[in-house]
Amino acid sequence: MENKVVVVDENTNISYQPNTITINGLDDLKAKVKAAAERYNNLVVTDESYKSDKKKKQELNKLKNSLDNYRLQVKREYSKPLAVFDETMKPLIETLKDTVSGIDNQLKHYDLQAKENKRREIEQFIQEVAPNYGVDPATVRIDDKLTNKTVSKKRWQETIVSQLELAQAENQRREQDEQQLNMFAESINVDPLPYLNLLIRGTSLIEVEQFMKQDIEKKKAQVASEKVNKKVVKNKIVDTTTGEVENVLTFSLMVKGTKKKLNALKNFMEINGIDYELERMD
Repeated sequence: MENKVVVVDENTNISYQPNTITINGLDDLKAKVKAAAERYNNLVVTDESYKSDKKKKQELNKLKNSLDNYRLQVKREYSKPLAVFDETMKPLIETLKDTVSGIDNQLKHYDLQAKENKRREIEQFIQEVAPNYGVDPATVRIDDKLTNKTVSKKRWQETIVSQLELAQAENQRREQDEQQLNMFAESINVDPLPYLNLLIRGTSLIEVEQFMKQDIEKKKAQVASEKVNKKVVKNKIVDTTTGEVENVLTFSLMVKGTKKKLNALKNFMEINGIDYELERMD
């Protein structure tokens, strides 16, 4: 059989001859194994046949084990030249592996330094450009992928500008929502500050206004409930549940304002359980 040759370099090559394993009488062996398997394939063990069936199993195991032993014996002999070859080549590979590892560590350090330098360049760009969009530079997130050496300066600048444009649009939307919320809160005479915090956390304007309306209804219900338990006796209010007594004070107050502001005052008094009589004066 002709030798196979693997060229390593101009001075070194590896010559080997692939071995062929031949099983003489393979067809006969296959027939014997098939016959033995088929003979006992549908075997049913009974009380009467237990002992003889056990011997049959031992015979089949003996055949199976002998075949496996032959396989392993040939495999060991066949693998011996390969094992010697492995033991010869592995030290050579390990020698190069250590050197490659040393260079690789240096390259990784260089790559990390290059990424850090690029990140600083991107941060400087954000510091310079973000104010033009009314965006706080500290809120701009830098995707780590932008620091890869394969990403061009033009590409990462476009990405940052897109982020700033989105942030600008979001800030403008939030400012508009805050203005609308302040106007709505003023119209119903409610402190907007707690609800502005909901907007900042991402709750929609419609939802926040619903919360405000619900809180007002709860307050009105609470006042109505308190009135049920209070009885007016002359100029005093008596809490029939706790026995607490409060003096009723009556004032005449003339107010002027726009319809919007007067409605806000009316809402405030109703929400807080203040009785009033309305007399229009032009």
